[in-house]
Amino acid sequence: MSIPTTLSSSGRKRIKALKDGRVRLSGDVTLRELYEAEPDIELYVEPLSAAQKLSEFLAEGGLGYGSLGNGTFGGQLCSVKSAYGGLEFSYGRGTMPLYNTGYPLQRIMEGTGPDLLDGKFGAASEMIVRARARTDVALDHTPSEAPDLPGANGAESVFFVNATAAKAMGLPGAGVVKVRRAGEAGGSGDDAWSKRFVLDALPEGHAKLLVLTQPSGARTLCDAHGADHADGVFLALAVHTGVLVAASAPPAGVEGLAKAAADLPLTWRLGA
Repeated sequence: MSIPTTLSSSGRKRIKALKDGRVRLSGDVTLRELYEAEPDIELYVEPLSAAQKLSEFLAEGGLGYGSLGNGTFGGQLCSVKSAYGGLEFSYGRGTMPLYNTGYPLQRIMEGTGPDLLDGKFGAASEMIVRARARTDVALDHTPSEAPDLPGANGAESVFFVNATAAKAMGLPGAGVVKVRRAGEAGGSGDDAWSKRFVLDALPEGHAKLLVLTQPSGARTLCDAHGADHADGVFLALAVHTGVLVAASAPPAGVEGLAKAAADLPLTWRLGA
């Protein structure tokens, strides 16, 4: 495995594979950088953008591919270094996943009730996260114009993509996708899976909206997005707490969709 020689501000390597399927990362590492450095591993929970800093992914909730069965990115952490109110801290021993019941520190850092805190968390500067050996995947695509997500039935991820997102992934059209592990270690799997990071393929001038909602909310937002911003990306991903909606539109359109989301029950905007 090749490991980059660039160093973090602390003088340590920005990416370092550890024992027992763990990786130590600087907070500014992106998923693309991690996979280029360690091509034989993958994270249990991945963001929808390979170009996003993993510290930002943690701060906006840590929901992404793999969340249906594995929870959040924060739930995969063995330790994290950050700051709160300007004071630096280190949390976790780094040898096993952090306690993840109730509201432990990493869940609060994931955006749980930040408006209720007296201070603010800084970006995570370093993390140790669980990883696994990369395996092949197989994608099942069913044409559909609505984000009616079926049960997983053994699939690791289930999501809907509109025509724009489908084109970016190389899929034949809008529809529901199920992702299954093929079980062969070391492979790349379906070619469309390599293009899954749809937030890296937004149309020029578009901004993103991330919303955690429920199935009815996903349908409402899909209709609103399709009526005015069909040229933008729309993805609805089943997660363990509901449905993660990722949509793109010009900035004014994003704010319009955010207002529509604010009127929906059990719906929260992420990363705003």
